[in-house]
This record gives sequence, C-alpha cells and structure tokens, in this order.
Amino acid sequence: MTDPRPRSYRWWLVGCSAITLAVALAGGLLSVASLMGHIFVLNTTELLPIAGLHLRLGALSALFDLLTSFVAIAVAAYMGTYFSRHQVPRLTLVLMPTFLAAMLLVPMAATYFDFWFFWETMALTSAALVLAHYSDSTTRVAGLYYIAYTQVGFALILAATATLSVNSTSAFLDGPTAQLLPLSNLVFILSLLGFASKAGLLPLNSWLPLAHPAAPTPVSTLMSASMVNLGIYGIIRIDLITPGQSWWGILMMIIGLASATYGALHALVSSDIKRLLAFSTSENLGIIITALGAYELLRATHFVVLAELAMAAAILHLIGHALFKSLAFISSGRLIDDAGTRDIDHMGAMIHRSPLASTGFGVASLGATGLPLGAGFIGEWLLLQALIHTPPTAPILLRVVMPIALALLALTVGLKVAAMTKSFGIGVLSRQRTPQVNTIQRRRVAVVLDTTVISLLISANLVFGTLPNLVDPLYQRVAMQLLPQGVPTHIGLFVTLAPLRGGISPLAILVEVACFTIAVGILVEGRIRSNGRVITADLWNGGGGEPRIRMQYNSTSFAQPLESIFASALRLQERTAADHADPDRLIVATVSYERSRADIVASTLHRFVTQSMGQAARLMRRAHPGNMRLYVLYGAIGFLIILLVAR
Repeated sequence: MTDPRPRSYRWWLVGCSAITLAVALAGGLLSVASLMGHIFVLNTTELLPIAGLHLRLGALSALFDLLTSFVAIAVAAYMGTYFSRHQVPRLTLVLMPTFLAAMLLVPMAATYFDFWFFWETMALTSAALVLAHYSDSTTRVAGLYYIAYTQVGFALILAATATLSVNSTSAFLDGPTAQLLPLSNLVFILSLLGFASKAGLLPLNSWLPLAHPAAPTPVSTLMSASMVNLGIYGIIRIDLITPGQSWWGILMMIIGLASATYGALHALVSSDIKRLLAFSTSENLGIIITALGAYELLRATHFVVLAELAMAAAILHLIGHALFKSLAFISSGRLIDDAGTRDIDHMGAMIHRSPLASTGFGVASLGATGLPLGAGFIGEWLLLQALIHTPPTAPILLRVVMPIALALLALTVGLKVAAMTKSFGIGVLSRQRTPQVNTIQRRRVAVVLDTTVISLLISANLVFGTLPNLVDPLYQRVAMQLLPQGVPTHIGLFVTLAPLRGGISPLAILVEVACFTIAVGILVEGRIRSNGRVITADLWNGGGGEPRIRMQYNSTSFAQPLESIFASALRLQERTAADHADPDRLIVATVSYERSRADIVASTLHRFVTQSMGQAARLMRRAHPGNMRLYVLYGAIGFLIILLVAR
C-alpha cells in the first residue's frame, strides 16, 4: 500500500468506478435508442467554446459507441477490484471516466472542430493513463513513444480533415473524401495513415506492444478492445462513405495483410502475455482493414455483392474482436495477479490456480484464432468467402490480388492458431513452473465482481460464436447506412450468401461437435467398463526421475521451428558461449545461450526518423548565421505564407 489514506482512496475508487459505469450505461442506452431509430441530435453554443457543441448519433456511430459501452461496463466493474490491488494516483482514477466519455463522443461529433477536440482529449487522457506508473523507467519510455505516435497520427488526421473542411460549404463532418478531386487522393493517404496509427496498423503500430504492457490492465482493455476501433471508424467515416478508387482498396489490403501477418508472427514469438495480446490486436485490426480494403476494391470494380459481403465481414469481426479481446485482457489480468508474472514461461498450471480466469482466457483464445465456435470465426469466414468467390470473368487486377490476399490470410490464421495454442497450452494447461504459488487475498466483494464480469464475458463470447443471428438487427441498421443497394448476407441460424451459393451455421457445428464428443465419451466409458478394472500407475518417464521445471516444453521451444523459418523477418540472433574448467579448454563448466529478436518495422522507422531529423537540424543550422538581413527575409516569407493561407 503506497497510499497513506487507504480508506479515502477506496472511496475515491468506488466513486470513479460508479461514474465510469454511469457514463458507459448512458452511452449504451443512447446507442440502443439510436439503433432502434431514434436519432440523437444536440446543437448548442454554450457547452463548448469557439465553435459550440454539435453531436449526432446515427447507426454507424451507434455501433462503435455500443461496443465501447459494452467493454466499458465490464471495465468499470473490474477496475474497482484491480485498482484496489494496484494503487495508482487519484488523477488516474479521475481520467478513466474522462477517457471513456471522450471515446463515446468521438463518433458522435458532427463537426470538424468537435471531432478534433474529442479526438485529442481521448489521446491526451489515454497517454496520461498509460503513464499511471510513471515512476518506472519502462513505463516512461512506453508513454513517450505512445505520445509521439499519437501526435503524429493526429497531425495527419488534422491535415486531412482540415483540407476537407476548407473545401466544404459547412463546418459539419459530411464532406466525403471521394468528392474532392484532385485532392481526394492526398486526403485519403493522410487520413488512412493517421487513423491507422490509432488502430495499431503498420507501419505506425510500434506503440501497441510498448503501451499495453506498461498500462494498468483496465486501461489496456479499453485501449485494445475499444479505442483502436475508432481508427476503423475514422477510415469508414472519412474515406468509405462514398465510392473511391480501386487503388485505395489495394493500399488498404496491403496495409491490412501486412499488419495481420506481422502481428500474428510477433504474437507467436512473444512470451509476455500482454505483449502477445497487443500484437494480436494489431493482427485482428489488420484483418478488419483488409475486409474494408476488399470492400472498396470490389465496389470500385462493380462487384457489389462481393463488396457487401466484405463489409459484413468487417462489421462482424469488429464486434467479435471487441468481445474476445475484452475477455482476454480481463482474464489475463487475473492470471497475472495469481502467477505474479506476465511471462508465460513462468506460469503453468493456472487452470488449477485460477479456473475461471483460465476458462475465460481459453474462450478468448478460441475467438482470437478465428476457429469455429469462437467469436472471431464468422467475420473471418465471411472475408474468406468474399476473397474466394472472385469470378473467372473478373478483371485481371482482381484475379491477381484476391488469391494473394487469400494466401496471406491463410498464413495469418495458421500463425495465430499457433500463437494462441502456445499461450493457452504453455501458460494455462502445462505443469506448474514456479515452485511457490502467489496467493492474493481478495475481499468477497472483489471475488464476486471478478467472477461476474468474467462469466458474463464468457457467455457473451459463446453466444456470439454460436448464435451470430442475434446481432442481425444491429448489422442490418448499420449496413443500411453504408450499403444503399441492399444487404445480401442474411445472418440467421444459417448464414447465407445469397445470391452466391453456400452458407454456414455455427449452431449446427456446435451440435455436431457436442454429439461427436458425447459419442466418443460413451465409447470410452463402455470400453473401460467392459475391461472390468482400472489400472492406476505412474506416467512413464523414460526411466528418469521427476522431470524438472527446466525440462518442460516452454513458449520459446514451442515457437522455435516457426521462428527459425521467419528468422529474417524477426531479425533473429543466437549466441552460444562456453566457460571451461581447465586451462586446456577440454572440460566445459557452463554453457550460456542468448537469443534475441527485433521489431524490424519499429527499428527501421525509428532509425529513418532519427536520421531525417538530424539531417533537417543540420540544414536548419545553416539558416542561423546571425545576419540581420536574412532574419528580415525569413519574416517576410512567413508573412506571405500567412497571407496565402488566410486569403
């Protein structure tokens, strides 16, 4: 306990949790009302200076606010128990509802000014929350990187939306990018990069694996399951409302597939569980932006049915990602507390120490793999169908791009299945690795809250994974705003692809799996009973004694074969050294082995920025000779620029 007044801290914590919950409930109720047809509009000049406050909640905005509210309700309940064990400054607690309110108001913003204001409020509050444990040097470094990436992204968004605002007849956020020819291409690139930095997409994703491990778990949950979605919202809202150009879709697919494959590869080789989940976020947002890119490309080439299928994939995977990622972070928070470490290699046997949290992490891992019965399955399946149904009569551009995208998506699925199998198998199901169990004394209220939150999230994931038809009304409302030609995909108990052939039913898969499991169980039980006896014996161990902890299979050895295949992409380096016990170097006393890998995108980008800034500084230094006439010339040039801009 670092707080000298624990009782006052507790009341402060309860108050901030209650306010966060109230804000989340208000946002959720407004979203549901909007999706039912009651459009929320607010225009006032008194609540916000300069331009006033203008809010509008349509179907698209309501979808993102509903997802944010759902995640925030779980976080509001969980933060009370988490921050009682991990005390933070009171300012951090106050910033939690502020951060949430800013996230809810970004999709509601009706004007450019309101959008900029709430976006920057969200960025600054999230940066302060990442720096909650600012006394730690690692946290300070992570916070600085996060602030740098956030502000670069905001500068790009500001440049794009300011161009839209200047060329619009009103201050309202209703000027689509595609109508701005010839500036539309510039606005698209600026906005895509700016929003991609918030969504954690390449090449501006390096803040994710730094910020998530450094931030408290409730903050990581909100950032990974909700805040990154607003990057997707910005791309849809600014660039995809009206048809664009085919190369826009290709560029989005390149960024999305690169992010997905790269994120899955780094998740596979990460042993820090929160860092692994951060790369998983980058990977899943990459899949969503790939679906949006396929939508844009197919729409531009007049394959409307396939385009709408890709949009359905993006929306459903967005919902699924919010569900399984919130469960993954909250469950992993419990596992980290009980194990006393974030390193998977030092966990083990967590299924016995934290059965509910382990179950939650298992359900979330199933969703992250994109396999059937998981929350991420139906979205990825629809995207595969959109890519695979490209007709033979399609232009050569589609016949080249779609198979490549399909192959990279299949590679991504394989890598993330391996990554999630590793995290759940090594961290949860393996034998105990730490000799002492870290036991945490929790109050009864905390146990009830944690149990309730994780149980509800598990139920939501399982229900969405098997009955995606429950979100059909929500999907139809959003799709009607984005797809004026109609919606071909019907999300019922059997997801159809009309007018294409095919369909799938997750509920039927569940029934088949359950029947097969029951049948196998009956056969095994019958065979045991027919033998008439059960023999109990020690597990065969090859003649050795009890295997030591160091002899167990760990996450590094699990990922080593695939890590060696992708050694170039990971910049893998291995070093082995031996100490000898005799002068003749015949007897080896000890052997040391070091293994390192690097984030090649981050290191390349950071080196480029550092060299560019150094070069720019050297050029600027030449402009400082101390000559008064030059200074007057600089002032005149600056004045002319101002006159041109403000003409």
